[in-house]
Amino acid sequence: MARRLGWPGYGAKSSAPRRPPAPSAQRRQLDRAPLRHSGCAMKMPRSTTRQGGAAIIAALLVTALAAALASSLLVSMDDWLSRVALERDKRASRELARSALDYARSVLADDGRRSAVDTPDEAWARILPPILAEEAELGGRIEDLQGHWNLNNLLQNGVIDEGAVATYRKLLRALGVPGEQAVQLADSLADWLDHDDSPRPAGAESAYYLALQPAYPPAGRALDQLSNLLRIKGYSPALIERLAPYVCVLPSQQPVNVNTAPPEVLHAIQPGLDLDAARQLVLSRRSVYFRDLGDYRNRLPARDLPEASTALAVGSSYFLVHTSARLQAPDGVATRLSALLHRPLNSPPTLLWITEQ
Repeated sequence: MARRLGWPGYGAKSSAPRRPPAPSAQRRQLDRAPLRHSGCAMKMPRSTTRQGGAAIIAALLVTALAAALASSLLVSMDDWLSRVALERDKRASRELARSALDYARSVLADDGRRSAVDTPDEAWARILPPILAEEAELGGRIEDLQGHWNLNNLLQNGVIDEGAVATYRKLLRALGVPGEQAVQLADSLADWLDHDDSPRPAGAESAYYLALQPAYPPAGRALDQLSNLLRIKGYSPALIERLAPYVCVLPSQQPVNVNTAPPEVLHAIQPGLDLDAARQLVLSRRSVYFRDLGDYRNRLPARDLPEASTALAVGSSYFLVHTSARLQAPDGVATRLSALLHRPLNSPPTLLWITEQ
């Protein structure tokens, strides 16, 4: 009946599903086009991720490099600041040490105006104990070099004084130097000072010094400082340190101050005065100093002793000043100065040389 009515959509053919029409070539191209674009869109995130990771690594490397550079700059700046502070402290300590030297000059000038006699109980002879001033520690002492025996006494007008050589050998033996070594030390010093090139029996001239490494010739003139002895045959730092309280180096020949000379020096310069008698003479000097050379002669153990082998005096003109300054004691920057002062009669002291340690 349905067939009779002829309703569309009913019947055998309408009950089977209809197959969609085959797509055209144009449709197929359109359908494939999104697939290609879709594939490209899927690859872009992976490339962007790689680029972003490289940028992060580069940023980290730049940051690390900047941090290392900043750290290096800070270390360099700290080192520079430390050096600047050290130089500043050195200058400050040096100025303080020079101030102490100026004070010593004023003390010696005042002493020279008061008296021509110099003794160990005067103000200049007192050791200045360490004192604190403006976060610095100052100290110093003055040493009468004319209480020592002048090594340049060996040389008189370019010629070796044999009497002075004998006095020096006697002093060396009084200090415990064996006899043969005392002869060798005295001869070596005499050869170093004289102008000829003929060695003394136990001395040394150019042939010895030019064979050393490094080679150098003998001076052929007076010594400048006690440290010159290091260049002379037989003299060592230990020996020079041992001799320092008893010998000195002064321009030309200078008298020995009998008020400040130790017993060993008095024994060496005064014929007939043995070492024990010299010690007794120094003990008596501590209570009453020698007013003049006549007083000295009268107080010798025997009135008929020969004249001294060296010129004598009761006053001095040459003084060695030692000063020290230390900032932020006890571990701060320190400066030590040694200076030779010459105080002529009725004149203020003048500086001859200065060394810094």
